[in-house]
Amino acid sequence: MASTDRYDGVLADIFDLQDRISTRAVEHIAPHIREWELLRARRKPAANLTAYDLMMRAVDLMLRLDGGDFAQARGLLQRAIADDPGYAPAWAHAAYWHLLRIGQGWSTDIAADNAEAARCAAAALQRDEGYALALAIRGHMLSFLNRDFGAAAALLDRALEAGPNCSLAWSFASATSGYLGDGATAVLRAERAMRLSPRDPFAFRHETMLGQAHYINGNLEEAARADRRPGRARADGAGARAGGTAAGGGAGLPHRALGRADAAERAGAGRGGGAAQGGGAA
Repeated sequence: MASTDRYDGVLADIFDLQDRISTRAVEHIAPHIREWELLRARRKPAANLTAYDLMMRAVDLMLRLDGGDFAQARGLLQRAIADDPGYAPAWAHAAYWHLLRIGQGWSTDIAADNAEAARCAAAALQRDEGYALALAIRGHMLSFLNRDFGAAAALLDRALEAGPNCSLAWSFASATSGYLGDGATAVLRAERAMRLSPRDPFAFRHETMLGQAHYINGNLEEAARADRRPGRARADGAGARAGGTAAGGGAGLPHRALGRADAAERAGAGRGGGAAQGGGAA
């Protein structure tokens, strides 16, 4: 794929320029790679599926946010793990499955899903301690489920360092920044996640975080605009609970963001004392 983009800068900013170029390349190339790999996995005969193929199929089903497809995705992830117990991405996505199950309100035992998500994330990190997605999922769990924002932030910083092109790591890091009351950083991180996912059919995950971040940062119009993006409409149509809209409380803003913003204000007011309180979205 050819590109005619022009980048202006001075020699002193060479590292920043390199980062901009590499980010731009990922924005263009990564979505196509995901599409090609998913298409390949779909076409392979069931008898020839590898752990990677099973995981790709599972992720596709999981993020449709349909109850039947979601249940089927778990079985595929379990097959992937059984086929290759050392494959860290399968363990990481199994953790994400349990996290999403809680976030969607489908869990019948939140404590059990929390424990299983933690076990799967730990298993992924045992197999690859620098795997960005596993670090991000574990960090988001600590923030979303356990409200241990300090430990979560440390893990998410590690995830961003290990995988600067992992869009979900940026999205989860945005959420935790918001819970801690740092709306400006939350916006920047959510915007980075969006830039890394220009063709992602599941971009509503990042749009939700962007709307939350803008609201916490006091940008009400931007928050409402983020909540009206096409991906968010798709998520609402699929029954997604990760940031659904509410009629009241500020021009159709995500209703959970209202509580998060209040939590962020309390966190900012008492930063020298108690721990911040807040909710979350998977």
